[in-house]
Amino acid sequence: MHVRIHSLSKTSFDGDARSVTAPTSSGEITVLPHHRPLITEVVKGMVKIIDAQGAESFVPVTSGFLEVSAEGMVSVLVD
Repeated sequence: MHVRIHSLSKTSFDGDARSVTAPTSSGEITVLPHHRPLITEVVKGMVKIIDAQGAESFVPVTSGFLEVSAEGMVSVLVD
């Protein structure tokens, strides 16, 4: 699945990933390939990305939104 993490000033991640784990207002969620479409609020914490090669990346976030599109694209829009 393709993942993009954007803020107004920069793109923190843009690439293929095996999973994305994010803190949300309802608790932590993990998005895997073929996840159902959803939109949820992201709260302060770390977004963990496991890329296509299995390497882990962490992106600190304060607030924003995470969207999984019907096509399987994951977009995280943060402050």
